[in-house]
Amino acid sequence: MKKLLMTILVVSGCFAFQAQAENMDTTAHENDMITISEAMELSNNTPVMLMGTITENQGNGKYLLKDNSGQTIVIIEDGDWIGVVAQPGNMVQIQGIIDRNDNETFQIDASSAMVQQ
Repeated sequence: MKKLLMTILVVSGCFAFQAQAENMDTTAHENDMITISEAMELSNNTPVMLMGTITENQGNGKYLLKDNSGQTIVIIEDGDWIGVVAQPGNMVQIQGIIDRNDNETFQIDASSAMVQQ
């Protein structure tokens, strides 16, 4: 009986540690500026902050964002712009979360977007 109880405690501790580690991964980059290539290494729903140049407005709130490390699609809805609309060529700071559809496509779903002067 003691062995069974000890096994249950050890397994529970492992799950708690794993859950804590996964939670740390999702908040580690929320306030730190990272590159697009660094963001691509992170898991789905991880909060991120990026800075890059809009190179293309693809319509329906989809923009192509590029930095020195790569490029990605960023979904920026009208309310995320904080009263400003960017055009291709503008440098922007994006806060959002990683959105991986079926772990195949990678994009950022913005919660805010600010044009940098």
